[in-house]
Amino acid sequence: MGPTEPHQRATIALVVGILAVTVGPFLCGVVLAPLAIVLGVTARTRIDREPEIYSNRRAAVAAVWLGVAGLLLLGLFFLIYSPTSK
Repeated sequence: MGPTEPHQRATIALVVGILAVTVGPFLCGVVLAPLAIVLGVTARTRIDREPEIYSNRRAAVAAVWLGVAGLLLLGLFFLIYSPTSK
């Protein structure tokens, strides 16, 4: 068995997940957080299906968790800064 290559979608998902947590609540977290989750899940599925070809599963799992954290932060941001109706 030869060396495996890192799955590029996992790396992209990780970057998107980091962006979702850091700048997501202020800019475009509505798009970034779900995108990180979808990219991370699809990369993880592909890595699990073909482990002899792809590596970088930890990045895919981290991207999913960062996407979930980004969604939670986005919800918290909206709860704190939304105008209250009287």
